[in-house]
Amino acid sequence: MKHALYIIIIPVFALLLPACSNDFLHQGQNLVELSDTLYMSDSETVKQFSVQVPGGTNAAWQIFRYNKWLSPDKKSGVLQDGKITLTLTFSKVNLTLPPGIYNDPLIFYVEHTGYVTVPFVFYLLGTPSASVYPSLLNLYTSETGSFSLSNQGEGILAWSVTHKPDWLGMSLSHGMIYQNSISQVNVTVDKSQLTPGDYTDTIRIRTNAPTGDIVIPVYIKVTEIYKSGIVTQISGEVVAAGYNKATDMMLIATRNPNRLLLTHTTDNVQKTISLDKEPSTAIFSDDGQTVAVGFTTNELGLMNVAQQVFTKTISLDCTPYCIALGNNGWAYVVPLADQWSNIRNVSLSTGQYIQTVAYSTWGKSILKKVPGRNLLIGNIPGLSPDGLDIYDISSGAINPKYNHYHISPARFWFSDSGELLFCGNRKVYATPAYQPDQYIMIDQPPVKGELVDLTGIVSSMEHNAAINRLYVAATREYDSSLSDIIYVYDASVYAKKYGIAIGKMSVPNDTSGNLYPSRIAWLFTNQQGKILYLLEYGYSYFTYQNIPGSWRIEKITL
Repeated sequence: MKHALYIIIIPVFALLLPACSNDFLHQGQNLVELSDTLYMSDSETVKQFSVQVPGGTNAAWQIFRYNKWLSPDKKSGVLQDGKITLTLTFSKVNLTLPPGIYNDPLIFYVEHTGYVTVPFVFYLLGTPSASVYPSLLNLYTSETGSFSLSNQGEGILAWSVTHKPDWLGMSLSHGMIYQNSISQVNVTVDKSQLTPGDYTDTIRIRTNAPTGDIVIPVYIKVTEIYKSGIVTQISGEVVAAGYNKATDMMLIATRNPNRLLLTHTTDNVQKTISLDKEPSTAIFSDDGQTVAVGFTTNELGLMNVAQQVFTKTISLDCTPYCIALGNNGWAYVVPLADQWSNIRNVSLSTGQYIQTVAYSTWGKSILKKVPGRNLLIGNIPGLSPDGLDIYDISSGAINPKYNHYHISPARFWFSDSGELLFCGNRKVYATPAYQPDQYIMIDQPPVKGELVDLTGIVSSMEHNAAINRLYVAATREYDSSLSDIIYVYDASVYAKKYGIAIGKMSVPNDTSGNLYPSRIAWLFTNQQGKILYLLEYGYSYFTYQNIPGSWRIEKITL
């Protein structure tokens, strides 16, 4: 307790009633001011108080000043263990004030001590009313909301939250609302610890209104889980990445510095292979024993993964943009050039190459080998439609007679077995077989299903047969300020199970302290489907540009 000693003259107020004779009023008496405040409201008819007097023993005391609408059960007594104990009774008989909060101290005279003042706050609340709008909160997938409490009665509405869900935050948990006033309460939903599903709970608010407590039902729907993983920064700019489930090896090619990063994910051992020239692309062979690397020096290099040495370098007439590596001793190179520049068929044994002679997939196109088959599938992003081209490579070089589906897949990814094509247009196709002597295929490939409720622009997909899941990385629809999301699908019926929300990232050496949305360029899972690898970079939604120096790997345990 705080006490201060003053020489005072105590006036008599019209609203205060002395409880004893004025013999105790003496000029120059000591005053001890206590800091502990006593509280009472008009809803409490009777309330007992105990006041500790500093240094008091068993001295006599008398009450000197109190509110006239209060009646003490006694006006004098003797300290018990240094305490004054009395009961105050509230009466409206002498009440002439409007509702409000009144701060008038109680004053006692204590023998050998002097005057003792005790802060006393009285809540004259009257008869308020309580109403809420809206009467329930349907937040569903939203993370924010609000409700308003209003008082149209004859008094002050005192309210306090007595229950709320653990996952709900509130800007206010108690307060007072004067007559004809409104108080808004903002709420936020924390879904970080919730599993996908529907949740129902209530907010309970205790009030002093005659109608009693307020109950607000709250409904939310969790469609995403929040995951954060182990982050490893990558210096330089990533130009290509891949994952081979047969060996559980991850490949990353960067420039500035020029290098390959090979990570054996079962033991997290990473090998760095420095390059003396700038890579333009890189890819694993089907068995994961070879890496083909394209260079901006118009070369194609083959590296033995086990020995981590280049076994062959082949000169080309173009810079490789995309490479498909066959199991037949051939590589197929899409040039870093505009249209009318066809695929190079490269014999890995002789180092000779030839161009495809027919109009087909051209420069800056996507070309992938179908797992387990002597087929390539190509796609030309940016064209409308971007199409699907099916190439037969059973004889080595691409058969000039290829198949073309005049559709818009919006990029594509294979299932683990190569039997399915998962496409950015939400369609799931059976991987087409090659049909000799056909060019334009009027019909689309056989449709196996469609990815339901997939929104945003798809950047990467990853199928994992071991756990029968399909992971789809996509931008958030209508909001570029948010990080990408990963949708998780049942790979049998193509039904969305839930989403995995990715947090924003900080960027090394960025002194602004900003957090940037994460964009997922590549998405991989390990063979068992227990680990998710995200190759991410930061994105500025102010400049609409990638953030330099922001590349990183995020490893998430599923």
